[in-house]
Amino acid sequence: MAEIDVKKARTWMAESKSAWIDAHTQSSRLLAFSHGEEDAQWAPDTLQSRKTAHLPVLQFNQGDALVAQVVNPIREYPSVGVIKPVGMSEDVKQACESLTGVLRADENRSGAVDIYSDAFELQVRSGFGAWRFEVDEAGERSEINVVAIDDTTTVFPDGAAKAKDYQDARYFLLRHLLSGYTYAERWEKGTAILGTDEDNRDELEIVVWELLLRRQTEIPGIPQIGEGDKIETKPIKKWVVDQYWFDESESDKFLEENPDAYADMIPVVLESAPSAIIDGKRKYYSLTYRYTTPQQSLNFWESEKAWEQATTPRHRLEAEAESLINPADWASGSAEKHTLYYKKGSEKPAFRVPTPPAEVFSLSSDAALAQIRNMSGIFPDPSMQGKMDAPSGVALKNQRAASGIASYHFMGRHKAALRLSTKIHMGLVNKFYDDNEIRESLASDGTAAAVSIGST
Repeated sequence: MAEIDVKKARTWMAESKSAWIDAHTQSSRLLAFSHGEEDAQWAPDTLQSRKTAHLPVLQFNQGDALVAQVVNPIREYPSVGVIKPVGMSEDVKQACESLTGVLRADENRSGAVDIYSDAFELQVRSGFGAWRFEVDEAGERSEINVVAIDDTTTVFPDGAAKAKDYQDARYFLLRHLLSGYTYAERWEKGTAILGTDEDNRDELEIVVWELLLRRQTEIPGIPQIGEGDKIETKPIKKWVVDQYWFDESESDKFLEENPDAYADMIPVVLESAPSAIIDGKRKYYSLTYRYTTPQQSLNFWESEKAWEQATTPRHRLEAEAESLINPADWASGSAEKHTLYYKKGSEKPAFRVPTPPAEVFSLSSDAALAQIRNMSGIFPDPSMQGKMDAPSGVALKNQRAASGIASYHFMGRHKAALRLSTKIHMGLVNKFYDDNEIRESLASDGTAAAVSIGST
Protein backbone atom coordinates (compact mmCIF):
# COMPACT_ATOMS: atom_id res chain seq x y z
CA MET A 1 0.00 0.00 0.00
CA ALA A 2 1.27 3.48 -0.80
CA GLU A 3 2.82 5.54 1.96
CA ILE A 4 0.28 8.30 2.45
CA ASP A 5 -1.17 10.11 5.44
CA VAL A 6 -4.11 12.45 5.98
CA LYS A 7 -1.85 15.50 5.81
CA LYS A 8 -0.77 14.54 2.28
CA ALA A 9 -4.36 13.83 1.28
CA ARG A 10 -5.45 17.26 2.51
CA THR A 11 -2.60 18.88 0.59
CA TRP A 12 -3.83 17.21 -2.60
CA MET A 13 -7.36 18.36 -1.76
CA ALA A 14 -6.21 21.98 -1.49
CA GLU A 15 -4.20 21.74 -4.73
CA SER A 16 -7.11 20.21 -6.65
CA LYS A 17 -9.60 22.78 -5.35
CA SER A 18 -7.25 25.56 -6.43
CA ALA A 19 -6.73 24.00 -9.87
CA TRP A 20 -10.43 23.42 -10.51
CA ILE A 21 -12.08 26.46 -8.92
CA ASP A 22 -12.29 28.43 -12.19
CA ALA A 23 -13.66 25.50 -14.21
CA HIS A 24 -16.20 24.63 -11.51
CA THR A 25 -17.32 28.25 -11.15
CA GLN A 26 -17.81 28.58 -14.90
CA SER A 27 -19.59 25.22 -15.04
CA SER A 28 -22.07 26.21 -12.31
CA ARG A 29 -22.78 29.57 -13.94
CA LEU A 30 -23.27 28.08 -17.40
CA LEU A 31 -25.64 25.46 -16.02
CA ALA A 32 -27.72 28.18 -14.37
CA PHE A 33 -27.53 30.25 -17.58
CA SER A 34 -28.77 27.39 -19.76
CA HIS A 35 -31.78 26.93 -17.48
CA GLY A 36 -32.69 30.63 -17.77
CA GLU A 37 -31.95 31.84 -14.25
CA GLU A 38 -32.05 35.63 -14.03
CA ASP A 39 -28.81 36.18 -12.11
CA ALA A 40 -26.92 34.11 -14.70
CA GLN A 41 -28.54 35.41 -17.90
CA TRP A 42 -27.61 39.03 -17.21
CA ALA A 43 -24.23 40.64 -16.64
CA PRO A 44 -24.13 41.55 -12.89
CA ASP A 45 -23.53 45.29 -13.43
CA THR A 46 -26.26 45.60 -16.04
CA LEU A 47 -28.71 43.62 -13.90
CA GLN A 48 -28.11 45.87 -10.89
CA SER A 49 -28.38 49.11 -12.86
CA ARG A 50 -31.64 48.08 -14.53
CA LYS A 51 -33.19 47.01 -11.24
CA THR A 52 -32.13 50.29 -9.64
CA ALA A 53 -33.80 52.18 -12.51
CA HIS A 54 -36.90 49.94 -12.24
CA LEU A 55 -36.45 48.71 -15.80
CA PRO A 56 -37.69 45.26 -16.80
CA VAL A 57 -35.24 42.36 -16.62
CA LEU A 58 -36.64 39.58 -18.80
CA GLN A 59 -35.26 36.26 -20.00
CA PHE A 60 -36.02 34.85 -23.43
CA ASN A 61 -34.03 31.69 -22.86
CA GLN A 62 -33.21 29.70 -25.99
CA GLY A 63 -31.03 27.18 -24.18
CA ASP A 64 -33.49 24.33 -23.79
CA ALA A 65 -34.29 24.28 -27.50
CA LEU A 66 -30.61 24.31 -28.47
CA VAL A 67 -29.69 21.59 -25.99
CA ALA A 68 -32.63 19.44 -27.10
CA GLN A 69 -31.38 19.46 -30.71
CA VAL A 70 -28.04 18.02 -29.62
CA VAL A 71 -29.15 15.74 -26.77
CA ASN A 72 -32.36 14.21 -28.13
CA PRO A 73 -30.63 12.00 -30.73
CA ILE A 74 -28.52 10.47 -27.94
CA ARG A 75 -31.59 9.92 -25.77
CA GLU A 76 -33.52 8.34 -28.65
CA TYR A 77 -30.63 6.21 -29.88
CA PRO A 78 -28.20 5.90 -26.96
CA SER A 79 -24.60 4.95 -27.64
CA VAL A 80 -23.21 1.99 -25.73
CA GLY A 81 -19.79 0.40 -25.34
CA VAL A 82 -19.07 -2.74 -27.36
CA ILE A 83 -16.03 -5.00 -27.04
CA LYS A 84 -14.54 -5.70 -30.43
CA PRO A 85 -12.43 -8.83 -31.12
CA VAL A 86 -8.84 -8.67 -32.29
CA GLY A 87 -8.60 -11.37 -34.91
CA MET A 88 -11.19 -13.43 -36.72
CA SER A 89 -11.36 -16.49 -34.45
CA GLU A 90 -14.94 -17.55 -33.74
CA ASP A 91 -14.01 -18.33 -30.13
CA VAL A 92 -12.67 -14.79 -29.67
CA LYS A 93 -15.77 -13.28 -31.27
CA GLN A 94 -18.04 -15.35 -29.03
CA ALA A 95 -16.06 -14.37 -25.93
CA CYS A 96 -16.30 -10.66 -26.85
CA GLU A 97 -20.06 -10.94 -27.41
CA SER A 98 -20.50 -12.70 -24.07
CA LEU A 99 -18.39 -10.13 -22.19
CA THR A 100 -20.26 -7.28 -23.87
CA GLY A 101 -23.48 -8.95 -22.71
CA VAL A 102 -22.21 -9.16 -19.10
CA LEU A 103 -21.34 -5.44 -19.17
CA ARG A 104 -24.74 -4.68 -20.70
CA ALA A 105 -26.47 -6.63 -17.90
CA ASP A 106 -24.62 -4.56 -15.27
CA GLU A 107 -25.63 -1.37 -17.07
CA ASN A 108 -29.23 -2.49 -17.37
CA ARG A 109 -29.40 -3.23 -13.63
CA SER A 110 -27.92 0.20 -12.85
CA GLY A 111 -30.09 2.20 -15.27
CA ALA A 112 -26.86 3.27 -16.96
CA VAL A 113 -28.42 4.40 -20.26
CA ASP A 114 -30.20 7.27 -18.48
CA ILE A 115 -27.07 8.03 -16.45
CA TYR A 116 -24.98 8.32 -19.63
CA SER A 117 -27.61 10.51 -21.35
CA ASP A 118 -27.92 12.80 -18.32
CA ALA A 119 -24.13 13.16 -18.19
CA PHE A 120 -24.10 14.06 -21.89
CA GLU A 121 -26.73 16.75 -21.33
CA LEU A 122 -24.71 18.18 -18.44
CA GLN A 123 -21.64 18.26 -20.68
CA VAL A 124 -23.53 20.18 -23.36
CA ARG A 125 -25.05 22.62 -20.85
CA SER A 126 -22.18 23.22 -18.44
CA GLY A 127 -19.03 21.67 -19.86
CA PHE A 128 -18.92 18.57 -17.66
CA GLY A 129 -20.84 15.37 -17.08
CA ALA A 130 -19.75 12.47 -14.88
CA TRP A 131 -20.50 9.00 -13.58
CA ARG A 132 -18.61 6.39 -11.60
CA PHE A 133 -18.46 2.69 -10.82
CA GLU A 134 -19.05 1.14 -7.42
CA VAL A 135 -18.67 -2.49 -6.41
CA ASP A 136 -21.33 -3.93 -4.11
CA GLU A 137 -19.85 -6.86 -2.20
CA ALA A 138 -22.56 -7.06 0.46
CA GLY A 139 -24.53 -9.87 -1.19
CA GLU A 140 -23.69 -13.41 -2.07
CA ARG A 141 -21.51 -12.21 -4.92
CA SER A 142 -20.01 -8.96 -6.16
CA GLU A 143 -22.06 -6.66 -8.35
CA ILE A 144 -20.63 -3.80 -10.42
CA ASN A 145 -22.92 -0.78 -10.55
CA VAL A 146 -22.85 2.41 -12.62
CA VAL A 147 -23.64 5.37 -10.35
CA ALA A 148 -24.64 8.88 -11.43
CA ILE A 149 -22.72 11.98 -10.35
CA ASP A 150 -25.32 14.73 -10.61
CA ASP A 151 -23.07 17.53 -9.34
CA THR A 152 -19.85 17.57 -11.35
CA THR A 153 -18.38 20.31 -9.14
CA THR A 154 -17.84 17.58 -6.51
CA VAL A 155 -15.25 15.87 -8.76
CA PHE A 156 -11.63 17.00 -8.37
CA PRO A 157 -9.07 15.22 -10.59
CA ASP A 158 -5.35 15.63 -10.07
CA GLY A 159 -4.59 19.24 -11.05
CA ALA A 160 -1.49 18.09 -12.94
CA ALA A 161 -3.47 15.81 -15.28
CA LYS A 162 -3.21 16.82 -18.94
CA ALA A 163 -5.06 14.06 -20.80
CA LYS A 164 -8.61 14.88 -21.90
CA ASP A 165 -9.91 11.72 -20.19
CA TYR A 166 -7.89 12.51 -17.03
CA GLN A 167 -6.57 8.98 -16.87
CA ASP A 168 -3.03 10.32 -16.42
CA ALA A 169 -4.20 11.60 -13.04
CA ARG A 170 -2.48 10.15 -9.99
CA TYR A 171 -5.66 10.58 -8.00
CA PHE A 172 -9.28 11.74 -8.02
CA LEU A 173 -11.00 13.41 -5.07
CA LEU A 174 -14.78 13.30 -4.65
CA ARG A 175 -16.61 15.57 -2.20
CA HIS A 176 -19.60 14.11 -0.35
CA LEU A 177 -22.02 16.04 1.88
CA LEU A 178 -23.43 13.78 4.61
CA SER A 179 -25.78 14.24 7.53
CA GLY A 180 -24.30 13.75 10.98
CA TYR A 181 -26.43 10.63 11.39
CA THR A 182 -25.13 9.03 8.19
CA TYR A 183 -21.57 9.97 9.13
CA ALA A 184 -21.90 8.48 12.63
CA GLU A 185 -23.53 5.33 11.28
CA ARG A 186 -20.51 4.59 9.10
CA TRP A 187 -17.70 6.12 11.12
CA GLU A 188 -18.87 6.21 14.73
CA LYS A 189 -15.35 7.12 15.91
CA GLY A 190 -14.98 10.02 13.47
CA THR A 191 -13.94 13.23 15.20
CA ALA A 192 -16.32 15.47 13.19
CA ILE A 193 -19.24 14.50 15.45
CA LEU A 194 -17.48 14.66 18.81
CA GLY A 195 -19.51 16.57 21.39
CA THR A 196 -22.67 16.52 19.27
CA ASP A 197 -25.92 15.35 20.82
CA GLU A 198 -27.12 12.21 19.03
CA ASP A 199 -30.62 13.66 18.68
CA ASN A 200 -29.25 16.63 16.74
CA ARG A 201 -26.88 14.78 14.44
CA ASP A 202 -29.31 14.67 11.54
CA GLU A 203 -29.20 18.46 11.40
CA LEU A 204 -25.44 18.47 10.80
CA GLU A 205 -23.94 18.71 7.32
CA ILE A 206 -20.47 17.17 7.21
CA VAL A 207 -18.15 17.29 4.21
CA VAL A 208 -16.35 13.99 3.67
CA TRP A 209 -13.72 13.45 0.98
CA GLU A 210 -13.14 10.24 -0.94
CA LEU A 211 -9.63 9.84 -2.33
CA LEU A 212 -9.03 7.36 -5.15
CA LEU A 213 -5.27 6.89 -5.51
CA ARG A 214 -3.72 5.01 -8.41
CA ARG A 215 -0.43 3.28 -7.67
CA GLN A 216 1.83 0.64 -9.11
CA THR A 217 2.47 -2.56 -7.20
CA GLU A 218 4.08 -5.94 -7.76
CA ILE A 219 2.66 -9.44 -7.51
CA PRO A 220 4.54 -12.76 -7.60
CA GLY A 221 5.22 -13.93 -11.14
CA ILE A 222 5.03 -17.37 -12.68
CA PRO A 223 8.16 -19.51 -12.11
CA GLN A 224 10.14 -19.81 -15.33
CA ILE A 225 13.36 -21.48 -16.39
CA GLY A 226 16.11 -18.89 -16.67
CA GLU A 227 19.81 -18.98 -17.45
CA GLY A 228 21.59 -22.15 -16.43
CA ASP A 229 18.28 -23.94 -16.16
CA LYS A 230 17.58 -22.13 -12.92
CA ILE A 231 14.01 -21.54 -11.86
CA GLU A 232 13.36 -17.81 -11.68
CA THR A 233 10.29 -15.97 -10.46
CA LYS A 234 10.15 -12.39 -11.65
CA PRO A 235 7.54 -10.10 -10.08
CA ILE A 236 4.80 -8.71 -12.29
CA LYS A 237 4.04 -5.00 -12.09
CA LYS A 238 0.41 -3.88 -12.14
CA TRP A 239 -1.71 -0.87 -11.27
CA VAL A 240 -4.28 -0.80 -8.48
CA VAL A 241 -6.54 1.90 -7.04
CA ASP A 242 -6.69 2.48 -3.28
CA GLN A 243 -9.61 4.20 -1.59
CA TYR A 244 -9.37 6.53 1.42
CA TRP A 245 -11.98 8.54 3.29
CA PHE A 246 -11.30 11.63 5.42
CA ASP A 247 -13.23 14.62 6.73
CA GLU A 248 -12.32 18.28 7.21
CA SER A 249 -11.64 17.97 10.93
CA GLU A 250 -8.13 18.09 12.38
CA SER A 251 -7.95 14.34 12.84
CA ASP A 252 -4.59 12.79 11.92
CA LYS A 253 -6.18 9.49 10.86
CA PHE A 254 -8.22 8.44 7.87
CA LEU A 255 -11.83 7.57 8.51
CA GLU A 256 -11.41 4.49 6.36
CA GLU A 257 -8.68 2.86 4.25
CA ASN A 258 -9.40 0.32 1.51
CA PRO A 259 -6.20 -0.79 -0.22
CA ASP A 260 -6.56 -2.31 -3.68
CA ALA A 261 -10.23 -1.30 -3.66
CA TYR A 262 -10.56 -1.13 -7.45
CA ALA A 263 -8.82 -2.41 -10.56
CA ASP A 264 -6.12 -0.70 -12.62
CA MET A 265 -8.08 2.45 -13.61
CA ILE A 266 -9.69 5.12 -11.44
CA PRO A 267 -13.41 4.23 -11.58
CA VAL A 268 -14.62 7.75 -12.41
CA VAL A 269 -15.56 9.05 -15.87
CA LEU A 270 -15.49 12.84 -16.17
CA GLU A 271 -16.94 13.68 -19.58
CA SER A 272 -15.85 17.15 -20.65
CA ALA A 273 -16.87 19.39 -23.50
CA PRO A 274 -14.35 20.30 -26.22
CA SER A 275 -11.39 22.05 -24.63
CA ALA A 276 -8.05 23.73 -25.35
CA ILE A 277 -5.03 24.64 -23.26
CA ILE A 278 -4.62 28.43 -23.21
CA ASP A 279 -1.84 30.07 -21.20
CA GLY A 280 -1.16 26.78 -19.47
CA LYS A 281 -4.76 26.27 -18.35
CA ARG A 282 -7.38 24.07 -19.95
CA LYS A 283 -10.50 25.95 -21.07
CA TYR A 284 -13.80 24.17 -21.70
CA TYR A 285 -16.36 25.25 -24.30
CA SER A 286 -19.86 23.95 -23.78
CA LEU A 287 -22.74 24.81 -26.08
CA THR A 288 -23.98 27.29 -23.46
CA TYR A 289 -20.63 29.05 -23.46
CA ARG A 290 -20.96 29.67 -27.19
CA TYR A 291 -24.39 31.36 -27.08
CA THR A 292 -23.90 33.42 -23.88
CA THR A 293 -23.26 36.77 -25.62
CA PRO A 294 -26.12 36.64 -28.18
CA GLN A 295 -28.49 35.41 -25.46
CA GLN A 296 -27.63 38.43 -23.30
CA SER A 297 -28.15 40.69 -26.31
CA LEU A 298 -31.56 39.12 -26.94
CA ASN A 299 -32.58 39.55 -23.30
CA PHE A 300 -31.46 43.19 -23.28
CA TRP A 301 -33.20 44.33 -26.45
CA GLU A 302 -36.42 42.39 -25.83
CA SER A 303 -36.56 43.91 -22.34
CA GLU A 304 -36.08 47.34 -23.91
CA LYS A 305 -38.92 46.66 -26.34
CA ALA A 306 -41.18 45.55 -23.52
CA TRP A 307 -40.42 48.73 -21.58
CA GLU A 308 -41.08 50.89 -24.61
CA GLN A 309 -44.38 49.18 -25.29
CA ALA A 310 -45.46 49.60 -21.69
CA THR A 311 -44.42 53.23 -21.14
CA THR A 312 -44.26 55.13 -24.41
CA PRO A 313 -47.56 56.25 -26.05
CA ARG A 314 -48.08 55.02 -29.58
CA HIS A 315 -49.13 56.69 -32.77
CA ARG A 316 -52.75 57.80 -32.39
CA LEU A 317 -54.14 55.18 -34.74
CA GLU A 318 -52.17 52.39 -33.06
CA ALA A 319 -53.13 53.58 -29.60
CA GLU A 320 -56.82 53.76 -30.46
CA ALA A 321 -56.78 50.35 -32.12
CA GLU A 322 -55.02 48.73 -29.16
CA SER A 323 -57.15 50.46 -26.51
CA LEU A 324 -60.52 49.57 -28.10
CA ILE A 325 -62.01 52.66 -26.46
CA ASN A 326 -63.55 55.91 -27.70
CA PRO A 327 -60.98 57.96 -29.68
CA ALA A 328 -62.33 61.04 -27.98
CA ASP A 329 -60.75 59.81 -24.76
CA TRP A 330 -57.26 60.44 -26.19
CA ALA A 331 -55.32 63.70 -26.01
CA SER A 332 -52.10 64.72 -27.72
CA GLY A 333 -49.09 66.73 -26.65
CA SER A 334 -45.48 67.22 -27.63
CA ALA A 335 -42.21 66.39 -25.99
CA GLU A 336 -38.86 67.11 -27.61
CA LYS A 337 -40.46 67.45 -31.07
CA HIS A 338 -42.24 64.10 -30.71
CA THR A 339 -46.04 63.93 -30.64
CA LEU A 340 -47.31 61.79 -27.79
CA TYR A 341 -50.80 60.41 -27.35
CA TYR A 342 -52.17 59.58 -23.93
CA LYS A 343 -55.46 59.14 -22.15
CA LYS A 344 -57.23 62.29 -21.01
CA GLY A 345 -56.98 62.86 -17.30
CA SER A 346 -53.67 61.00 -17.00
CA GLU A 347 -50.26 62.58 -16.55
CA LYS A 348 -48.55 63.43 -19.81
CA PRO A 349 -45.51 61.09 -20.14
CA ALA A 350 -42.06 62.38 -20.89
CA PHE A 351 -40.34 61.19 -24.03
CA ARG A 352 -37.80 58.53 -23.19
CA VAL A 353 -34.50 58.12 -25.00
CA PRO A 354 -33.60 54.40 -25.02
CA THR A 355 -30.71 53.36 -22.80
CA PRO A 356 -27.45 53.05 -24.74
CA PRO A 357 -26.52 49.37 -24.86
CA ALA A 358 -23.46 47.98 -23.16
CA GLU A 359 -20.76 46.62 -25.46
CA VAL A 360 -21.82 43.03 -24.83
CA PHE A 361 -25.32 43.79 -26.07
CA SER A 362 -24.21 44.97 -29.49
CA LEU A 363 -26.40 42.52 -31.42
CA SER A 364 -29.95 43.45 -32.31
CA SER A 365 -32.75 41.13 -31.19
CA ASP A 366 -33.16 39.63 -34.67
CA ALA A 367 -29.43 39.16 -35.19
CA ALA A 368 -28.98 37.66 -31.75
CA LEU A 369 -31.85 35.23 -32.22
CA ALA A 370 -30.53 34.15 -35.62
CA GLN A 371 -27.08 33.59 -34.17
CA ILE A 372 -28.43 31.60 -31.24
CA ARG A 373 -30.45 29.33 -33.53
CA ASN A 374 -27.31 28.58 -35.49
CA MET A 375 -25.27 27.77 -32.38
CA SER A 376 -26.13 24.08 -32.29
CA GLY A 377 -24.80 23.77 -35.83
CA ILE A 378 -27.63 21.51 -36.91
CA PHE A 379 -28.59 22.33 -40.48
CA PRO A 380 -30.49 19.55 -42.27
CA ASP A 381 -28.85 18.76 -45.57
CA PRO A 382 -31.57 18.43 -48.27
CA SER A 383 -29.33 16.13 -50.31
CA MET A 384 -29.28 13.66 -47.41
CA GLN A 385 -33.05 13.66 -46.96
CA GLY A 386 -33.79 11.40 -49.91
CA LYS A 387 -30.97 9.02 -49.07
CA MET A 388 -32.04 8.69 -45.46
CA ASP A 389 -35.81 8.84 -45.99
CA ALA A 390 -36.52 5.39 -44.58
CA PRO A 391 -38.54 4.21 -41.59
CA SER A 392 -35.71 2.29 -39.90
CA GLY A 393 -34.09 3.56 -36.71
CA VAL A 394 -30.64 3.20 -38.28
CA ALA A 395 -31.65 5.49 -41.15
CA LEU A 396 -33.03 8.09 -38.76
CA LYS A 397 -29.88 7.91 -36.66
CA ASN A 398 -27.69 8.36 -39.75
CA GLN A 399 -29.83 11.26 -40.90
CA ARG A 400 -29.41 13.06 -37.60
CA ALA A 401 -25.68 12.40 -37.63
CA ALA A 402 -25.39 13.69 -41.21
CA SER A 403 -27.21 16.91 -40.33
CA GLY A 404 -24.90 17.73 -37.42
CA ILE A 405 -22.18 20.17 -38.47
CA ALA A 406 -20.94 21.86 -35.30
CA SER A 407 -22.61 19.61 -32.73
CA TYR A 408 -20.64 16.50 -33.66
CA HIS A 409 -17.78 17.26 -31.29
CA PHE A 410 -20.07 17.09 -28.24
CA MET A 411 -21.15 13.64 -29.38
CA GLY A 412 -17.52 12.79 -30.08
CA ARG A 413 -16.56 13.63 -26.50
CA HIS A 414 -19.48 11.51 -25.26
CA LYS A 415 -18.39 8.49 -27.27
CA ALA A 416 -14.80 8.91 -26.00
CA ALA A 417 -16.17 8.87 -22.44
CA LEU A 418 -18.14 5.69 -23.17
CA ARG A 419 -15.02 4.00 -24.55
CA LEU A 420 -13.16 4.87 -21.35
CA SER A 421 -16.12 3.68 -19.29
CA THR A 422 -16.06 0.31 -21.06
CA LYS A 423 -12.33 -0.11 -20.35
CA ILE A 424 -12.87 0.64 -16.65
CA HIS A 425 -15.81 -1.75 -16.54
CA MET A 426 -13.80 -4.57 -18.14
CA GLY A 427 -11.04 -4.15 -15.56
CA LEU A 428 -13.56 -4.39 -12.72
CA VAL A 429 -15.13 -7.53 -14.20
CA ASN A 430 -11.69 -9.10 -14.42
CA LYS A 431 -10.98 -8.24 -10.78
CA PHE A 432 -14.31 -8.88 -9.04
CA TYR A 433 -16.20 -11.49 -11.05
CA ASP A 434 -15.01 -15.00 -10.30
CA ASP A 435 -14.05 -17.19 -13.27
CA ASN A 436 -16.27 -19.98 -11.99
CA GLU A 437 -19.40 -17.80 -11.86
CA ILE A 438 -22.34 -17.98 -14.22
CA ARG A 439 -23.58 -14.48 -15.04
CA GLU A 440 -26.43 -13.00 -17.00
CA SER A 441 -25.53 -11.72 -20.45
CA LEU A 442 -27.87 -9.42 -22.40
CA ALA A 443 -27.84 -9.35 -26.18
CA SER A 444 -28.43 -6.10 -28.09
CA ASP A 445 -32.07 -7.09 -28.63
CA GLY A 446 -32.59 -7.52 -24.87
CA THR A 447 -32.65 -11.31 -24.76
CA ALA A 448 -30.83 -12.81 -21.78
CA ALA A 449 -28.53 -15.79 -21.63
CA ALA A 450 -26.33 -17.40 -18.97
CA VAL A 451 -22.57 -17.31 -19.62
CA SER A 452 -19.51 -18.47 -17.73
CA ILE A 453 -17.17 -15.66 -16.79
CA GLY A 454 -14.22 -17.99 -17.29
CA SER A 455 -15.14 -18.44 -20.94
CA THR A 456 -15.01 -14.69 -21.61
